[in-house]
Amino acid sequence: MCMTIWRKTASPALLMLICLAFLFATSEAVTLADEQQIESNRLAYDALRRAVLESYSYRDRLELDWEALFDAHRDSLLSASSNRAFAIQAAKLLSNAKDPHMWLVVDGNVVATYSRPAHVNVALPTLVKILGPGQIVQWSGGVISSRIGDVGYILIASWVDNPTTDPLKAIDALRSLSGLPALIIDVRVNSGGNEFLAQQFAGCFADTAVPYAQAAINDPADPKTGWFGKIVTRTLEPNTSGPAYRGKVFVLTGNGVMSSCEGFLLMMRATGATLVGDTSAGSSGNPQPYPLGNGVEVYVPSWQDMDMNGVVLEGRGIDPDVFVYTEPGDFAERDPVLEEALRLAKEAIKGLTDGDS
Repeated sequence: MCMTIWRKTASPALLMLICLAFLFATSEAVTLADEQQIESNRLAYDALRRAVLESYSYRDRLELDWEALFDAHRDSLLSASSNRAFAIQAAKLLSNAKDPHMWLVVDGNVVATYSRPAHVNVALPTLVKILGPGQIVQWSGGVISSRIGDVGYILIASWVDNPTTDPLKAIDALRSLSGLPALIIDVRVNSGGNEFLAQQFAGCFADTAVPYAQAAINDPADPKTGWFGKIVTRTLEPNTSGPAYRGKVFVLTGNGVMSSCEGFLLMMRATGATLVGDTSAGSSGNPQPYPLGNGVEVYVPSWQDMDMNGVVLEGRGIDPDVFVYTEPGDFAERDPVLEEALRLAKEAIKGLTDGDS
């Protein structure tokens, strides 16, 4: 490598000094695993293998030969010079699953295994211009609302449970708009969080308890169901303490929506809302931590998320009721998804008015 980089600019003596310096620096940077680290790696390797082969809910989705993959990565994992190096090598192995809900944690730091590309069908600066900065109410770091004529608008950026995003402020936003005949809920940038928080908000739109999704879970204690054969149903309960909204509801969705927010889409569809936009990401696994014994934890999906028809959502996503096909450049000056939802909302309001006359 020294000859390739330096042969046109350095004298032979200088070149030799540079190469020697490079080799010396490189030899100092390389740290070989000691015997104690190798033993720790071996135990962690076995634990990682068990977590994937025995507990990973989407183990068979891509028809990967996991045994062969573990064998191919065994040497690099066992020879890792530190726990962090082990986690990095493990991430390379697990990247074959193409699953954003599988990651590792070492020394408090997350090591991702895969990031799924997505066309997010919204441009927030353009959206703010359309709504009008002076018309926007910010309820938390993750919730804003506005009003476009007789149509209310609420953006919920995340279902993550923390004081900054505070997604339940969306209930306060809903209360402020509850007298309007139509409402748009925008979750196009929402990649999930706590599904129980999503249930509390969605419960404001439910008259009665309604099933909205299913999940296949692994129940080793039940030989009749076996490997992810036990099906459980998730039910949305009415939120009796929140504002009851019974107007027309349109939910903006797209490729950026995943995980618990896909559960939210199914909740809202179950209450009668219309989904507008593009297909969601198709990634929801309810990941659970598995300590590997060397200071590294691997998070592995624990269920197969499904709609009420039993269709597995992983890698497929949820189709909207009204498709709005867009390209990234479509959002430079306008928002075609919001425009379509507004058109539908105004039609619905007109239908209500005509029905009263």
